[in-house]
Amino acid sequence: MEGTFTSYLTANGSHNTIVINGNSHIECSSNGAYITKSNLTWINNCAFVLTVLETNYEDNILKPNDTVTIQIEKEIDNVVYISATFKGKTIQIEYTKMK
Repeated sequence: MEGTFTSYLTANGSHNTIVINGNSHIECSSNGAYITKSNLTWINNCAFVLTVLETNYEDNILKPNDTVTIQIEKEIDNVVYISATFKGKTIQIEYTKMK
């Protein structure tokens, strides 16, 4: 799973851009004003652990060294459906691959 994606989180109404390149994960929100950089450790072809390296988003629930387990549930056309688990809570997110 590599490329540039957009996501919409209904929990807080944010619209983010995500770039995944190898083991690098960069998430931008508010038109690039907030950036979170993370490292990916792949568990298998459908799951990885995201480790936050740095973020400039003060209200972000994720802090450096936090981890999130991502499970790719399915891919349909250019949409990737994932489950993200952080501190015992799981949310569903849709990543839409940009063309």
